[in-house]
Amino acid sequence: MDATIVGIIGAGIGAAGAVAAQVVSQIFTGRRDSRKLTWEQSRQFIDIRRAIYVRYTALMMRRHDAHQKLAFYEADQPEYLALLEEVTESSASYWAEVREIKAEIALLSPVLSATADDLHGVVVNDEFTLVDAGEDDDPQVLNERFSDALYKLHVAMRADLGVAERKKAMRDDLGVLSPAHVKEIGG
Repeated sequence: MDATIVGIIGAGIGAAGAVAAQVVSQIFTGRRDSRKLTWEQSRQFIDIRRAIYVRYTALMMRRHDAHQKLAFYEADQPEYLALLEEVTESSASYWAEVREIKAEIALLSPVLSATADDLHGVVVNDEFTLVDAGEDDDPQVLNERFSDALYKLHVAMRADLGVAERKKAMRDDLGVLSPAHVKEIGG
């Protein structure tokens, strides 16, 4: 074989290897970029849901705080009347914002919507009792009803956002054994 032909064959094999390396590199880069884009999109969706859930919880807590204050005063005290006027004046815009956020929650997570409705029901019931009916209610009872409904909502929100799964994954990544893992290995 002539040295020229051997050189050409060697150069051809080298060029083919370089082209193959570029093709393989592009395939893996494309897969990585695709996974990164998917992760970023899911992360943005989680951030949107979390922001909506925080807004809803803050609105419910703000109204509950006003109800708590109303429950501490007698109906004929000036403080009660001033607070009642404040709550009454803000009602239309407050409930409009609540309806908007509830609609967003219903679209984003129908399962969570029912639990959000439970908390909403507690707040509406308290408002009716304290504002519309003018009845006194024990602040402790108001707080217990609200706290129970809020706790259930927070548990549902965490599940919807995948908080428990991410915490477990972080523990696994860090090499920290969860109680279940310790039990599993007999430790």
